[in-house]
Amino acid sequence: MDDRPIKMMGDGSGVQLIVVPPGKHRIDVFFVDTPARTLGALCSAAGLLVICVLALVNQPNIQAASGRHGLLGRLVTFLSHQHTGH
Repeated sequence: MDDRPIKMMGDGSGVQLIVVPPGKHRIDVFFVDTPARTLGALCSAAGLLVICVLALVNQPNIQAASGRHGLLGRLVTFLSHQHTGH
């Protein structure tokens, strides 16, 4: 606050609080990476990768189940042609 560091307090539910005295002040807040945030991003990326791999592995089953009819079938056909280059 006003170019000086101040302590932030948490309320236990994730809300960050600061005490600001009366008057006009400048507050700069920085959002930085933490170990928990980095771990969360890695877990999200790993989950997305697993979903993509499972979708590619199960693609023949999806095509058979959809009969290539409807929106899902057309989407699978389009994606498979993009993937194989046909």
